[in-house]
Order: sequence, then C-alpha cells, then structure tokens
Amino acid sequence: MIESILEQSKTQVDKASATVLVSDDPRMKRFIGEALLVGAILYLLQQYCSGFFKGLGLDDLGESHGKKARQFIKRIRKSKVTNEYLDPVKKDVEAAIQKARQQDATDLAVSKAESSVQETLVEAGVVRAQAVDIARGLSGIILGE
Repeated sequence: MIESILEQSKTQVDKASATVLVSDDPRMKRFIGEALLVGAILYLLQQYCSGFFKGLGLDDLGESHGKKARQFIKRIRKSKVTNEYLDPVKKDVEAAIQKARQQDATDLAVSKAESSVQETLVEAGVVRAQAVDIARGLSGIILGE
C-alpha cells in the first residue's frame, strides 16, 4: 500500500517543493534524488497523520507522529538517508495511514491534517497556493477520495 501512496503522492509533490523541505539552507538548492523525494513525501504524510489524529482528539497519537516527523526531517536534512533507513519509516507511515483510514474523517480532522501540511510547506518556502494544492492532493490520496 505505501508504495502506491508514494507513487500517487509524487504527482502532487513537485521536486522544487520537496527540495525546500529537505534543504536546511533555503538559499542552497541541491539536486534531489529519488530517496530524498520519497523522504520529503514521507515527512509530509507523517505531518498529515499527526494533524489528522489531533483533529480527532487523539492528541498523544498525533504528537507521537509529529515527533517522529521532526526527527525524520532532521536526519534527511543532514543527508543521512538511505533506502534502508526509509524502509522502517515507510512501514510506520503505512500503519498511520491505515489507522487514519479506519477513523471517521471528520471535517476538523481533515482540516487540521491539511493545515499541518500547508504550514510545513509554507514555513519551508513553498507558495501558500501550491501548499494548499499539495495538502488537498495528499488528503485525497490518504483518505481515498
């Protein structure tokens, strides 16, 4: 399931947006490889799930995913990412998405999830309109809309 979600997400998250997420210096633009693109998408999916669970009132679960996301992006920004490192993260994100799909997708949960992704992207330097489009696209993929 996670591989399908990642492939679908690549149509929503462009390389320029992914690059600003994985770069710790916004003035520095480096070539983004496949592993970093997947890493950026996994980070956004974690952020989405974090916001979604918080919107459902599952604050501990939301905080847990938020913490994992922050730790993950720090590692990516230090360029210490390999496919071997991504595999357990993929499993964790897949489990979070499965749990999210089992919940009632309330308007508040979806709104908090999309806002989490949007703010993450805007803080990284992505234009708000593009961040909104990416967040909505990921929402459709995750919730199967």
